[in-house]
Amino acid sequence: PDHDVLRSVLSEKLAPRALKSLRGYIGERADVVVAEAVSRGSFDAVTDLAQRLPVDVVADLIGLPKEGRQVLLDGADAIFHAFGPMTARLQERLPNVQAYLQYTRDMLDRDILAPDSWGSAVLDAVDQGRLPIETARTLMSSYMIAGIDTTVNSIGNFIGFLANRPDVWATLKEDPELIASGYEEILRMQSPV
Repeated sequence: PDHDVLRSVLSEKLAPRALKSLRGYIGERADVVVAEAVSRGSFDAVTDLAQRLPVDVVADLIGLPKEGRQVLLDGADAIFHAFGPMTARLQERLPNVQAYLQYTRDMLDRDILAPDSWGSAVLDAVDQGRLPIETARTLMSSYMIAGIDTTVNSIGNFIGFLANRPDVWATLKEDPELIASGYEEILRMQSPV
């Protein structure tokens, strides 16, 4: 029953029709990110494309302000490590975990989040008494983590695959209709988690 409540908070915004309507926005965002990288003449495909696009898109969907987003990438990575045992690697990332959790607490505020965003929908559920504020923070954080880390990794895997397989890259350039199925294939070949 608790899971049903959590799913219901964003079910309208995550319905196939709603997600389909985001395609144009995400495509436009991708075009901007790629154009900016290409205009520099040289860029790091992971840092400037695979990392930047998911952070921008997820942060926009949640309704986060432009300032402060730099905590999202390291925070999502650190939170994933926190699901495992307390290793030296996790200990190094604890400051990132703390910064990320503080950022999440600070951002769950109607004066900060964009209206009609996923974050404002979470706050609507709090106002309606469907969620306690602590659960709302966890829910918002979960969407940020899941939307960023796996997407960064899958885009990075795809770029890495294409860099190592110029024949596949050439085929995709000749027939861009194959890009979606190529991306699906990299998800099968290399897990983003």
